Amino acid sequence: AISMRGYFQNTNKREGALEIQGCGALKTWSIIGNVQSATVEIESEGRPVKAIVELWQGPNNVQQVAQIFSQDGYNRPYSMEVDVGDSAYGSSTIAIRNVGPMEYPFFARVLY
Repeated sequence: AISMRGYFQNTNKREGALEIQGCGALKTWSIIGNVQSATVEIESEGRPVKAIVELWQGPNNVQQVAQIFSQDGYNRPYSMEVDVGDSAYGSSTIAIRNVGPMEYPFFARVLY
């Protein structure tokens, strides 16, 4: 079973994060090998965050989707643990899309 649990915590980190502009911009992280879970972190410089996080694991798996909203991505960054261990295809992809306006970029990273 694939589980996605999210919670807000003040990670106060941006090292290694990628900037994702608004208007549907998409960044993906490929996870290959024997990885059981990954951590997704999203934050901004105080602007609202509106994002969609997706877990892709092959054509026959049910796509897992989480919609994220934070009024202030600096004081309330988002962090979630994603279980990627059940992929029969040996790889997974985490996709993060900024569905907010262009004026509200945010920073995201995936750790595994």
